Amino acid sequence: MRYPVRIGIVAVMLVTAITTALAPPTWADPGFVDGPPDGGQHNWCLSASVSQALIAPIQASMSYLDSASDVNGVPQHVPCRLSGGSQTDVVWKGSLLDPGDIGWTGCESWWSDLASCDRYGVYLDKNQIDYYALYPANEYRHTACHELGHSAGLSHYVNGDEPGGVKDCMMSGVWDGGQSWTRTYDPHHITSHLNAYF
Repeated sequence: MRYPVRIGIVAVMLVTAITTALAPPTWADPGFVDGPPDGGQHNWCLSASVSQALIAPIQASMSYLDSASDVNGVPQHVPCRLSGGSQTDVVWKGSLLDPGDIGWTGCESWWSDLASCDRYGVYLDKNQIDYYALYPANEYRHTACHELGHSAGLSHYVNGDEPGGVKDCMMSGVWDGGQSWTRTYDPHHITSHLNAYF
């Protein structure tokens, strides 16, 4: 009885591949992670599973995205809206992920045409961050910025692969040194990605 699930996964992967192939040329990095966001507002909410220690980093990341780009990262929905036409775009969740995973972002509700994501689940695993990071508070902020970037359409960078050599929070891995780039998006991501899409 697992075949319908597999067919659904293949369909989502196919739609993602097609969407990536049709992405505008301003998107020089790899395609969207789990499909493009739906544009417009990028409102958000906190699920009950979010640890108290993660709330301030999440709020700071949302505020930064709103002020640094054309992405309208307000308002906060209280409570989360998980159905209907005005669903919350980003639902923050504190969750126990697979070993080694400190954060994860995925589409949890697609528009009916499967062309864009209506609601993302953004997961931060405090326990894993505490385990892997020397300075967990710095990594909470880095991971929040990183996973939020995925929900707005940004892809990973790997060390040494940044446009112009400018690092930002989309660097994969644990970066808990507290440098400003660990909690911000570089000009390329802001101008050519976030502002171009939203």
